[in-house]
Amino acid sequence: MNNDVYTVVKRQIVQIVNSNSPLGRATLAKLRRGAGKSPGSIPDIWGITVGALPENAGNFAEQAVHVALTLFAVHRQGTEISGQNGGTLGAAVSKLKSGDNDEALTRRFNSTVTAATITELSVHLRSLVQLLRAKQVDMDYPRLAKELYDWQFDSENTRLRWGRDYWRLKNIINQEEESDDEQ
Repeated sequence: MNNDVYTVVKRQIVQIVNSNSPLGRATLAKLRRGAGKSPGSIPDIWGITVGALPENAGNFAEQAVHVALTLFAVHRQGTEISGQNGGTLGAAVSKLKSGDNDEALTRRFNSTVTAATITELSVHLRSLVQLLRAKQVDMDYPRLAKELYDWQFDSENTRLRWGRDYWRLKNIINQEEESDDEQ
């Protein structure tokens, strides 16, 4: 099912991005109104989110697609991000590190990835997405949808992947700086 989640989100994002028209902007506005709300609470977006899934998809898939697409709409507002680049949540957020805000960003990231419920996770994700939008940092939303689906079954492994990706970029940069200092 997680491949269905990935495919649905990718297809919907491509349609929205390629429809650089009032209809595409209206779709994004509708999706933004669904951010932070449960999949069943906004009938206007059912056709874009839960209705795009196979009939037997179930609640976990619906949650993952809903959260990913509504957050994509929040992220896309006022930007030209594709929603398909930038890597995982951890990799995207790690690009926000600047040295000045690393401690606060790490606390916010840790609060997000240790959320206990999908609802709590989506609230924390929204604040990270707003930071990504402000800095024009893209994220792979089809992959996020797949990870959100997996998180509902095995949150520990998903958290670990996000954590690895968050810290990996910083470690690579530190190694490069140390190498430059030695030369």
